[in-house]
Amino acid sequence: MTSKCAEIQELYNKIENYRVDGLLPTQQELNKYIENLLGASAMYINQPLHYRNPFGILKREAVLGYFHNIIMFVDRGVGIVMNNDILAKIPILRSIIIDGNGADKPLRLKGYYEKEEIKGSLLYLTKLPLDGLYFDTPKEDYNVKRYDATSPVEPIKKYCMFDNVEEALIHNRWYS
Repeated sequence: MTSKCAEIQELYNKIENYRVDGLLPTQQELNKYIENLLGASAMYINQPLHYRNPFGILKREAVLGYFHNIIMFVDRGVGIVMNNDILAKIPILRSIIIDGNGADKPLRLKGYYEKEEIKGSLLYLTKLPLDGLYFDTPKEDYNVKRYDATSPVEPIKKYCMFDNVEEALIHNRWYS
């Protein structure tokens, strides 16, 4: 069992058992199936080291690998592909996905690539509120400085300019 929520567990079961002509699907087939099953209206991907825009729109041709984590917000129709670097900066997701805490667990996707079964990304289906996913603040030993002609050189006090994931996504949609 992957989720305590019966609705989410049923979705996990459908995804895990999805086959194309009796075979595991390719990554593209599985991605399309998941997006259609969950009614994903917007898919994002994290942009490492991007202070003003930590998430960009996921291009359909993007290749997702073993180290990507797909977080699908089932009540919002939104998905975000994140690597462990950004997950580590969001305490609740770090606790669930990286540290393995809590009852709900992500599903390791499996696919078919050039006649070989491969392990793919982690998929985490959730009803967590996007505005409740706060970015952590850097520790004192974080030594990345901001260079700006209008202010003194000092360490950055935040990983990105937003307080939570929803603010970052709204900013992306507003200005893109």
